Amino acid sequence: MESRSKTLVVKIYVSTQKKEIKMKKFLAMFMVVMFLLVGTAFALNVQVGGDLDFILKKQVELKNTGIDADLSAQYYDITDTIKLGNLTLTPKIGINHGTLEADVASVGKVEIESGIGWNAGIDAQYDVLQTKYADLALIGAYRYSRNDIDNIDINGLVIDNPIDTTIAIHQYSVGAMVSKDLSEIAGMPITPYFGVVLSDLQGDMDANLSVVTLNEEISAKDNVGIRFGIKADPTKDIQAALGVGLIDETSVTGKVTLKF
Repeated sequence: MESRSKTLVVKIYVSTQKKEIKMKKFLAMFMVVMFLLVGTAFALNVQVGGDLDFILKKQVELKNTGIDADLSAQYYDITDTIKLGNLTLTPKIGINHGTLEADVASVGKVEIESGIGWNAGIDAQYDVLQTKYADLALIGAYRYSRNDIDNIDINGLVIDNPIDTTIAIHQYSVGAMVSKDLSEIAGMPITPYFGVVLSDLQGDMDANLSVVTLNEEISAKDNVGIRFGIKADPTKDIQAALGVGLIDETSVTGKVTLKF
């Protein structure tokens, strides 16, 4: 019994050390990418900014078990906006943290909390039509995120540092957006917008808790959503935006972009 306990302690220690090494490698990569983005901005006259995306609630299904769950996540990204004619591309990379909650029959509330993970993706917008009444654009986005699970709370019983537990998620959306420049009315560039998107989320969770192995597929329950918000240019070198997502998810986004 003592030998098994020592082996388990060693496994947990090794797993923790691996997580620390992975995080140090990611932070180093994050800093390199940040300097590259800023350097690119100066060289190519593009725009660098920050992007906060908070998913307050997104309903998902654990497909293998048929359990419904609520996903929440916070994303903190560095962005690089590139304009190519009517097409605007915004690649992004950053860190995130998330939680998955479900009520399981005969078990109770189960909450899975991730540590700080990494994510990367891209937003795209293609301006289709501009009129004096409104502008029309096609929009799309993709994001990949990967996290190690920090702890699992099963009806109040918390298991810390699960061994070899990861969650990887792909998110997609495509749709159309209408907007209106209110510069003449507001006295500064202000543009409210409203859009409809088709979205999807697909993910995998692999957990090995030494004596229990869990392999689960995750998918979004709702695939149609709306997006609305406002964009503003408070100065000639700064752009800001605030947005809200509803139906397929409840989310809030904030963006600040610097022009070089």
